[in-house]
Amino acid sequence: MSATRTALIRRRRRRDDSRGRGGNVRVRMLIALAAVVGVFFISAGLVAGGAGLYAMNRYDQIAADVVPPEQLIAEQSRGGARILDRNGNLLYEFVDELSGLRRPVALEDMSQWLIDATVAVEDPTFYENNGLNTRGLVRAAVENFAPFLMGDEGQFLEGSGGSSITQQLAKNIYIPREERLERSVDRKVKEMVIALELTKKYTKDQILEWYLNSIPYGGIYTGIEAAAQGYFGKSAADLTLPEAALLAGIPQSPARYNPFSPENLDGDTRQLSATSLSKARQAEVLRLMVENGVITQKEADEALDAPLNFRQARFDIEAPHFVLGRIADEITARFGERALYDQGLTVTTTLDLDLQHIAEDVVEKYVSEYGEQANLFNGAFVAIDPRTGEGYVYLETLGGGFGGRATRDGKDGVQVHITNTSNLPVEAIEMEYPLRVHEYALVEDS
Repeated sequence: MSATRTALIRRRRRRDDSRGRGGNVRVRMLIALAAVVGVFFISAGLVAGGAGLYAMNRYDQIAADVVPPEQLIAEQSRGGARILDRNGNLLYEFVDELSGLRRPVALEDMSQWLIDATVAVEDPTFYENNGLNTRGLVRAAVENFAPFLMGDEGQFLEGSGGSSITQQLAKNIYIPREERLERSVDRKVKEMVIALELTKKYTKDQILEWYLNSIPYGGIYTGIEAAAQGYFGKSAADLTLPEAALLAGIPQSPARYNPFSPENLDGDTRQLSATSLSKARQAEVLRLMVENGVITQKEADEALDAPLNFRQARFDIEAPHFVLGRIADEITARFGERALYDQGLTVTTTLDLDLQHIAEDVVEKYVSEYGEQANLFNGAFVAIDPRTGEGYVYLETLGGGFGGRATRDGKDGVQVHITNTSNLPVEAIEMEYPLRVHEYALVEDS
């Protein structure tokens, strides 16, 4: 073989070796890259799996603590005791200083206008969703975690809540009062889990009934029956469309939309100011009812223009010594101090309010006319049926007024029937017990 051919063969071998080594390097690089990608996906899968396991474990922890709502509701205030005369006239209603005035009622005792307005403004998909308002949650997520998408005014974790009706119920009865105003992811997760569990176990109507009896409506009013009575002097069953639209808008911000606040109510006309927040909120509720096909635009316009007949509840007291003395003392002695404020009792006494008013006029007249010349300024009046011992009148006065005290030395009795009228699962009570009362007397002032 010539020297030239030998040189060519050697050169070709070197070139083939070089190509082989380069190919091996590329293969090794591809293998290494595939290994890195594989490790990445495996790690991501492990992280996702770990997160999933944590989420499942956290869900189970929260769900395990979801006791029946009626158990927690039974522990809440059922409203203050309502003291009535023998004919059903209200003498006084005690109000809990923390939970306000409550009068729970069944869903069938609520106006359909109120139900439709509440669902339209709070949770349009309530009857179809799984307990979560998905559209509201997406909006809330954007407002809270990507506030820059909402404009320059957005603040992190300062957006709206996006809660469904069921979530709001969960917050009101499962989340401690001191935690309800916290804006945290953990609290929101709790609400969501509880809402999902409640939807699995209870009907939508039951959830809505609990909700409407537990939310604040401004001022001292908690629950729709108390609000209907407090603002309009009527039961929740009798609310009209304009009234229902107004009340349904209050829970979002009870202080802001309270119709009796000076910013909302025109003192001269006793109507909502045309530029008030309450009026604007009422219009928004009506608009949403139209949007959801509940009412027509014509009905909404007529409801917005209709005057509202407000009847602000007054908490005057009749027969104060009888109510705050004998009756309150006996209830407290038998059922404890809180029975006056959170047991939802209705107390029907044998007192006759019409006769009580006549007795007040009589004592007022005689103490005023003859007290000074006889140096007698205190008076007391009791009227009792001698056949039954039932007391019809119980009166103490001081200086011609009705705020004093007289000696309690009577021996006859007054029958009192106590009945729990709450729709909550508490056994009704009915009983009679004696109350010591006065004989009629003018007592020398000491």
